[in-house]
Amino acid sequence: MQLSTLTRKSLSDLRRRPVRSLLTILTIAVAVAGIGIFAMPGLIDGAMQSHVTRDRIHDASVQTVDLQLTPAQVADLRAVDNVASLQLRSVFRTRVWVGARRTEAVLIGVPDFADQPVDRVTVLSGEQPVAGQVLVDPAAERAGRWHGQVGDGLRLITGIGDQSTLFVVGKGESLQFSSLGDETSSIVLYATDDTVRRFGRFTGTNLLEVHFRDGSSAAAQQTMNELRARLDAVTGGNSFTTVPVIRPQGTWPGQEGINQFESLLVVVAFVALFSAIFLIANTMNTLVAEQRREIGVMKAVGGSKRDIKRTYRRTALLFGLAGGVSGAVLAVGLANVLSRYLGSLFYGVSPSWTVPPLLVGGALVLGVAVTVLAAVPAVRRSTRMPVREALDELAGSGYGMSRLDRAVRRLKLTPMANVGLRSVTRRKGRSAATVVQVAISIAIMIGFLTLSYETIKVMNSTWDQFATDIGVRADATGKPLPAGTGSYLATIPGVARVENVYVVNFELRGEPVAVWALPAGETSYRPNIRAGRWLAGSDDGAYRMVIGDALARVTGTRLGDTVEVATPVGPKRFEVIGIDNSLVFNGRMAYVPLPTMRAIVGDPQATNGYWIQATDRSPQAVDALSTAVEDRLVSLGVAPSMQVFHAAREENLAMGRSITTTITVLGLLIVAISMIGLVNAISMNVIDRTREIGVLRCIGARSADLRRAFRIEGLTLTILGWLVGIPLGVATAWLLTQLVFNIFQFRFPFTFAMSSIWVALAGALAVALVVMIPPLHRAARLRPGDALRYQ
Repeated sequence: MQLSTLTRKSLSDLRRRPVRSLLTILTIAVAVAGIGIFAMPGLIDGAMQSHVTRDRIHDASVQTVDLQLTPAQVADLRAVDNVASLQLRSVFRTRVWVGARRTEAVLIGVPDFADQPVDRVTVLSGEQPVAGQVLVDPAAERAGRWHGQVGDGLRLITGIGDQSTLFVVGKGESLQFSSLGDETSSIVLYATDDTVRRFGRFTGTNLLEVHFRDGSSAAAQQTMNELRARLDAVTGGNSFTTVPVIRPQGTWPGQEGINQFESLLVVVAFVALFSAIFLIANTMNTLVAEQRREIGVMKAVGGSKRDIKRTYRRTALLFGLAGGVSGAVLAVGLANVLSRYLGSLFYGVSPSWTVPPLLVGGALVLGVAVTVLAAVPAVRRSTRMPVREALDELAGSGYGMSRLDRAVRRLKLTPMANVGLRSVTRRKGRSAATVVQVAISIAIMIGFLTLSYETIKVMNSTWDQFATDIGVRADATGKPLPAGTGSYLATIPGVARVENVYVVNFELRGEPVAVWALPAGETSYRPNIRAGRWLAGSDDGAYRMVIGDALARVTGTRLGDTVEVATPVGPKRFEVIGIDNSLVFNGRMAYVPLPTMRAIVGDPQATNGYWIQATDRSPQAVDALSTAVEDRLVSLGVAPSMQVFHAAREENLAMGRSITTTITVLGLLIVAISMIGLVNAISMNVIDRTREIGVLRCIGARSADLRRAFRIEGLTLTILGWLVGIPLGVATAWLLTQLVFNIFQFRFPFTFAMSSIWVALAGALAVALVVMIPPLHRAARLRPGDALRYQ
């Protein structure tokens, strides 16, 4: 096929300087690859939906009292309209020894491994357990809680406080119960229903799981109300111990948490895309500006502006296609790698390798469109330039005429340092564009560093709201703590204070709510009231509540509203008297008076937990006291759930640091990509000054001298970019922080981390030294003869 002269010229632009072309294509490809993050939610959702189908995840579940139902009564429940399938199982929460320490465990009963209509447990390896045997869920190993093997014995506390051992015979998993283990930081074990009942020391079942024929919210709620009514008739009332959890159609366990993390990654992707678009524009501007002399020659031999524009549009199109294709490959790889990493990290799910057509098409369109549009300003500017000016190699630089040039010449520096600084002022437009690009990368780095600082600060401030050291909870699916337990705990040496609490789940306007019923007045929890007031003694027995700020905004609830909430015994109406700006349970909390909760459950002494404050609050003393408290409770014949607040705090902060580290690493990757602009600038200066390099070599300049000159140029541009990037960084930090706060639905005062400025400088200088290695190597390797003959 015969190609036109201008088409051959466009193709030669790609081949003539292969290093520069490769760098440009790489820049476009990396910029395009970032859109792979947008495909990740769809890949994870597809994999999770297949697991929802495989594991037959329930449409609704609820914890119940110990139910001893006859086959006829079970059949009566299954005959309720809209019940497609129903599962009753036994669950027991307890403590298990892992080496010398004890940790939380949840024992899940499987009535029949061959017939599991709801929340199916899959045997991954080993064999089905029989009496005295368990399968261990791999979530414990993924989270580092316990690395158990077949044949290991697990020592657990039974429902009457003694100890017994179960033996591991394999691994099993269920999406629903794996996520339960992650939520409660527990080791999840699967056993027969008889084994669970024997360990829990109860006689029936305490978890009800249902599939609906009609999964709409209204139909689901009506069905659960009918099931509760039939069970209340059997038990005499209060058969549900929690509010039924109805799973919205199309969702899966733990989806909200990973969606929030994905939202953070989308923010990162937008930041990367913005930075990359500017980088492409800078790269294309440099590429076209470097050919100003050729444009002048084309004009001199009769080339029209239209021909010149068409030539460089075609060149930009070729670069865009090459970068788009490469970027599409990277985007698909990024989407799949991130999806598989997050899926395996949180759920042990590895989405199958997929090539989303929309992602590939979007990458190609983005690569071409951005590159062609980015080249328009530079092409237009060059075609409007007079022929004489275009043919002048130093035209447009204005070198030597400005005050800045004269000031640089007056500096008493070494010869090579002067050469490097003069390079900065020689091509002022190119240097300015590079400084802006570096400034953007600095701003991004400062923004992500401040976001990390803010996240840890918010977590610390949340834990600072607690004046308690140890939390004790009864097994929500077993028997309650005995009456008088609080007074008994107060007699333990080292206990300074014991506070009664009642913890339960409500539902407010379709949103699940963690509810703490606390004594009025002084409490171990220090509220941060944004509006209204905290609970007072006058509220005892009244239906009043304080709600978290995030819950108020999600549900549209305002101070003074009277709202209907779903409780385990039916709907109740509460007046909202305060809004608490705390991040406990991400701000989706509610606080009610303890006497009111006792009236709701119909027990004037009801308590299912205690907060204990230690006399000596050092971590070592609290750990010792926690063991003493647990030993005392075990001697009473109960298996409590324990929380040591300083350990929970460290675990929470470690998780926060892991997330912020991931985001910061992605931010640094964006910075490294953005610094390609610096590579472009140094590379173009090396090309522009090839003959000058030859002269310097002829008069005795060594390779180390040339490296030093161009290194000084690069570091100067980096420091100038850092100075410009500081105010941009403050604005970026504020914007990123507000975006993240909105994603997690909470408010918090913004504090800029001054240390991020100096960390950003150190990071930028380090990255600059690394990315400048290739152009510096090119400059040092030029031989004098080749350099002097360069055109």
